[in-house]
Amino acid sequence: MWALVYISHEDEERISRILEMNILNKIMECVNSDYEKLKIPALRTIGNLINGPDDETIDIMIDHGIIETLANSLQYKTMHVRKEAAWIISNILAGKKTHVEQVFEYKDGEIFKTLFVLIKIDDKKVNLI
Repeated sequence: MWALVYISHEDEERISRILEMNILNKIMECVNSDYEKLKIPALRTIGNLINGPDDETIDIMIDHGIIETLANSLQYKTMHVRKEAAWIISNILAGKKTHVEQVFEYKDGEIFKTLFVLIKIDDKKVNLI
């Protein structure tokens, strides 16, 4: 999984190729795994993909259920997973209005409620995102 993190880091052409390979379902399976050593690099890969060549990449990720996955990851037991999820959410929120709305509308603002709780109680490393 870490290989995909490095391949997808800041390289739009490679990001496009990863998206063309139709492996998002496998990456999402890893993100949804309870095995943290698989979950963290999968989240990092998703984060790299979301920073990809255009807003369509975020649309593809949303269609693959990334918002629900991120909401669940914000509730995960370790700070490292929560930090990765918060980073991805911040990148989605920097995008199109429709993407921001989808995050806001998910379960009546659940993601933002969780983020506000994390800001109050979680490690400073999550707060610095």
